[in-house]
Amino acid sequence: MKKRRAMTRAPGRNDFVCPMCLWRGPIAPEYCPRCGARVWLPLPRGQAIRVEVAGAQASEVENVLASTLRQLHPREGVDSMSKRPSQCADIAILVALEKELDAVLRSAGPWERHQSPSDIRTYYTSTTPAGLSVVAARSSGTGQINAALLARDVIALFRPRKVLLVGIAGGLGKEVSLGDIVVSDQVVDYEVGKATPSGATPRWSVYRSDALLRERLLDHRDPTWLTRVRTPRPDGDKSARPTIHAGVVLSGNKIIADTTAAGALAAVWSRASAIEMEAAGIAAALVQSADAPRFVMVKAICDRADAFKDDSWQEYAAEVAAAFVASFVFGPLQPSDARGQKNEKNLPTAAPAVDFRPLRLALSAAFDLRELKILVSDLGLDWDNIAGDTKDEKIVELLWHMNRRVRLDQLVGLVRTERPGLLDAYSPGT
Repeated sequence: MKKRRAMTRAPGRNDFVCPMCLWRGPIAPEYCPRCGARVWLPLPRGQAIRVEVAGAQASEVENVLASTLRQLHPREGVDSMSKRPSQCADIAILVALEKELDAVLRSAGPWERHQSPSDIRTYYTSTTPAGLSVVAARSSGTGQINAALLARDVIALFRPRKVLLVGIAGGLGKEVSLGDIVVSDQVVDYEVGKATPSGATPRWSVYRSDALLRERLLDHRDPTWLTRVRTPRPDGDKSARPTIHAGVVLSGNKIIADTTAAGALAAVWSRASAIEMEAAGIAAALVQSADAPRFVMVKAICDRADAFKDDSWQEYAAEVAAAFVASFVFGPLQPSDARGQKNEKNLPTAAPAVDFRPLRLALSAAFDLRELKILVSDLGLDWDNIAGDTKDEKIVELLWHMNRRVRLDQLVGLVRTERPGLLDAYSPGT
């Protein structure tokens, strides 16, 4: 647990006591000289001693400290801290908009409200029938930066095992309709690029979603989850039922309301099903954290990212996404699924770390685009399902695809057959 401000002053006394190590001194230094805890500024005379700790085991630590201080100062008052969570979270549900948070809180529960001692956020915690602890929180605004900051704070306070981004998005592709749900297979940050005299060249950042959680969501077959949605469909079609899609999600800081702009992005990423503003920020924050939680985005489609974009489907779409996720998290999701126990072996998992560079360079030098298409076909894959525009982008995506499905040895074996001697110096893990 991180060191927190923990120095207190007993009212009516001139000495200071550190609840962490019980060091006592006549004045309050900036940091405790024994344990390094940060010292509070002196409290007004007559104010009760206050103990405040932030972290996953906050309540337990606070109770121990408060008990110790009561023994040291039996005549003085000892304030217990503001109410806050006392355990790590298995699942974190993150949203960007107030309407998305309201939809989540209505779709499941009951929820307990917590005001963070270290930031301005409000967190909501609950426990599922299977015993999973869940935290829900909203960012301070839309966009990648706000989403990344939210993810950072949730990780620091709750250390979740899995993170779900829930809410609304724009739809891409003819297969995706208004009100449908998209579960992310990959999240692509389309904002980063290079400005040249001939124009801007994008430099895609691609984040892969948690395979286990994605597959569990796609296999979710609760016939009653739609009854949690209270807002009627804007088109009035009471017989329509949202379809669940898996696909690439494009993520950036812009609200896209232009067919040309959306089409240009979708032309590169032919499997793109949705476009939104937060997923890449959360994914980037997670991969840069220690013991990074697994991540997947679940959003319902509220517009087509074109000139006809409006807010008429937002309430309904927010409730659809929230109801679907709530029926899954508070229904069939088991601790073994959320906490990464042995049950995960029944799904493809990533192979040990592999240096892709020798493979990438060898494939790029030995295969032209036509030959690469044949290679992909021989592996039983659909060329259109391998993201990327250039040959090198396709090769990188192919390597990740095969590694994620523990089929990298199959690719290496086929290349060695097609190009004898090309990979003689290559061995996985080097």
